Amino acid sequence: MTKFFFAMALLAVFIIGLILGQLLDIPKEIVFEKNVNAVHVLSVIVTLFIALLITVFFQTHKDINSVENKIIIKRMDQIIDILDSLQEIVGSGKVSISQAPAIVKRIYSSSTFIWNYLDNQHMNLPTKLLAIETETRKLNDLLTNTPAKNIDLLTIPVQAIDNHYVYNCSRIVEIEKNIEDLKNLFFRAQLELNKNLNR
Repeated sequence: MTKFFFAMALLAVFIIGLILGQLLDIPKEIVFEKNVNAVHVLSVIVTLFIALLITVFFQTHKDINSVENKIIIKRMDQIIDILDSLQEIVGSGKVSISQAPAIVKRIYSSSTFIWNYLDNQHMNLPTKLLAIETETRKLNDLLTNTPAKNIDLLTIPVQAIDNHYVYNCSRIVEIEKNIEDLKNLFFRAQLELNKNLNR
């Protein structure tokens, strides 16, 4: 709204300038038409008003989209940061029993919030929440699903030892691949969001 008032002030200064130009003595080298057609003046004023109004409206709308875009992408970046830190923890071969499901829950709830917001704003991304949910469930299963006790301990992918999930090498590779798949989904969603909001 401030831009609108600024534009109107510029228009007022322009009109005052026209009026003063008619009242004051102007050197003979500069020739102006003495009679000003009221229709032409009105036409110029209406054209300027419409141009300023459209510029202010579209610039404001573009600024809002840009800010909204940055906030959503920042939120997705935070989820990617969570996935990065999880990847580092898993690389050590064990994760705290309380930490593993808590991390997955954070990823799931943040993703759900983002996609619900996008749906409410009628921004439908090709990357759907269902794909994120599927990969998140898979991640939770890989992190926490310990098999029955009668399996050979040498081949068991996940064990619960001293309040930690302990993973064998093949399970670590599976988890890391799943984390990369999730990160790629968020990266693709960020690109789609940029394309959607910049139209």
